[in-house]
Amino acid sequence: MNESRNILDAPVTTDTGNNLQPDYTAASSLDYSVNVFLLVISGLAGASALVDSSSSFFIMMMWNLVLGGYQLLSAFIGAIRGNHKKGYYLAGAIAYLLLLFTGTTAIDFGLQGDQEMILVGIFYVFLPIGGAVYYTLLCLEAKNRGRYI
Repeated sequence: MNESRNILDAPVTTDTGNNLQPDYTAASSLDYSVNVFLLVISGLAGASALVDSSSSFFIMMMWNLVLGGYQLLSAFIGAIRGNHKKGYYLAGAIAYLLLLFTGTTAIDFGLQGDQEMILVGIFYVFLPIGGAVYYTLLCLEAKNRGRYI
């Protein structure tokens, strides 16, 4: 099996007789560019939330939903095309969402004040942004692999 199958959404176009395989290099490049754009806007919204926490935090959280939704859709498409790393990311992201939903609806930790804000910061801001950065790096790897094969 070709190593690029584990990284790319599909192998680069190769001529094996009359059997040409599709080239998804442009799609990987576009996917990476969209991820970087969404991540930069999310970072700018997060920076503005540090300055003005009233409405900027809400805007940042809504933008993170857009970023996460796009990345889940992209990971789903990548997993269908055979990218195993995007499939693992998709499984981990769904598990995170299930745990987050269960934790916020079924479990009351009895935390108040600063402890509660620390957990909100970790589970609603830092972990999702960390996952978004990791996924963008996966898209960069797929983009670069397609160029050098």
